[in-house]
Amino acid sequence: MAKKILIVDDEETSRRILAIALEGRGHQLLYAKDGQEAVDIAVREQPDLIVMDIDLPKMNGYEAARQIKATPGLRFTKIAAVTARTVQYSEEMARQAGCDDFITKPYRLAAIRERLDRLL
Repeated sequence: MAKKILIVDDEETSRRILAIALEGRGHQLLYAKDGQEAVDIAVREQPDLIVMDIDLPKMNGYEAARQIKATPGLRFTKIAAVTARTVQYSEEMARQAGCDDFITKPYRLAAIRERLDRLL
């Protein structure tokens, strides 16, 4: 079943890689370049899944996730945090912010597909 997925990353290359991982499955893909835009689009579009970088301009991914999860109707929206950071506290902070999964860059397409499919 096709889902609505919001991809949030300030780097176009990262957005493209995630889009490639998700293409061909009939999903509707939405894009945001910063945390505030992610919150705005999530509120308006009510995506099934948000794949969000942590290091974003205007508002980081932790704060964006907190705001999204605090919004009525979005509490159960799945959020996968993605980051190049590999330190333990990054994953802990993502989980505390309400993220449902934590994926480190660089990603392998097969692995990212599997992880996102599990969330959907």
